[in-house]
Amino acid sequence: MGADRDHLQAIDTAIAQIERYQLRGKKQFLENELIRTWILFQLQAIGKAAAALSAETRHSAPQVPWLDLVDFRHWLLRDEYRSNVELIWAIVEQQMPKLKVEIQALIQMNSEFIDGGID
Repeated sequence: MGADRDHLQAIDTAIAQIERYQLRGKKQFLENELIRTWILFQLQAIGKAAAALSAETRHSAPQVPWLDLVDFRHWLLRDEYRSNVELIWAIVEQQMPKLKVEIQALIQMNSEFIDGGID
């Protein structure tokens, strides 16, 4: 469970980093290569951490699109996003808030599980 907690925390941290630069808006994302690259890096980190989670943790939250997160990372790594940065922005705007809520709930649940002495 400790490793999963670390992976969930990594996802939560990456979401916070995305939010930090998302606040600058779509125009900055589209025009500023550094901001775009930073957000893409954080999206890849989310997929990497999602892939490392145990099956038990993934099954405990079937509402989280775990496979989509991992597949999205692979799509980003293959540089297939370059012609579709509008899609990436839409994902950041529409999916990250939902993912944040789910991940934070899992972190809380995981903490309560650990604190309860069941680890």
